[in-house]
Amino acid sequence: MGILNVTPDSFSDGGCYLDVEQAVAHAELMVAEGASLIDIGGESSRPEASPVSISEELARILPVIRAIVDTVDVLLSVDTYKAEVARHALEAGAHLINDITALRGDTTMAAVVSEMEAGLILMHMKGMRWQDVEIRSNTVGKPELVLHGEVQRCAQERNINSTFVSMSHTNDYAVAQVTLCSV
Repeated sequence: MGILNVTPDSFSDGGCYLDVEQAVAHAELMVAEGASLIDIGGESSRPEASPVSISEELARILPVIRAIVDTVDVLLSVDTYKAEVARHALEAGAHLINDITALRGDTTMAAVVSEMEAGLILMHMKGMRWQDVEIRSNTVGKPELVLHGEVQRCAQERNINSTFVSMSHTNDYAVAQVTLCSV
């Protein structure tokens, strides 16, 4: 998996790929080096990063998604917790959504992913700006259990079936690949 942040303030490569041509060239390089999935991010999730509007996030990612779809043969995921951004990204050619809030950031995300029949990656991280203290205090040593419970709860509330495909974790974060489908 290659990471392509099109943000000015990302902690890993912020500011390096703001130009569409630079972003495509980097995607091509990552694929040449063996990446089979490129994760595109339009909003930094680093501590103390300022949230960006939906329109700003879309302005950052959509031209890059369209250009990569036209030139590079690779699966694309989009790192967003906003359902409207996810919908537009999937319509532009992305295949998966990588939601770092594990469906807690936007109550309509699960429905959008299900409706678009897209893949979904869920992350649960300690100490992110979207989490409340109660969830954070319950994750010590067992983030995968909290993540599984959160997905099941969110899916049930939205009348969506969910099936866990895979799960990995450390003490600080958990990642799940989930399949969603309407009931």
